[in-house]
Amino acid sequence: GCNANVDLDRLLSLYQDAINRSSSGDGDGDGGDDIQLSFVSIQFPDPHFKKSHVKRRVVTPALVKTLAKYMKEGDVVFLQSDIKDALEAMRDQFVEGV
Repeated sequence: GCNANVDLDRLLSLYQDAINRSSSGDGDGDGGDDIQLSFVSIQFPDPHFKKSHVKRRVVTPALVKTLAKYMKEGDVVFLQSDIKDALEAMRDQFVEGV
């Protein structure tokens, strides 16, 4: 399993390192290109939408910061929830993180 708030940055860094190692033998000496996420989908992530469970939410400032490291302006984050307040809270995390 993977907890996006704990493991995502580490996993993407490991993936980047593996890409750089595998492409470093191509003779151009640049070590490969940085990975970029162009589309992220976060769907129905927060079954605990009560205020007392805010600390358990998936979309946190740390997650937004990690995604920003691997995305560029204009890339897409698709958010979906059946709870309007949860959706707005997720959106606000991304707006505030800009």
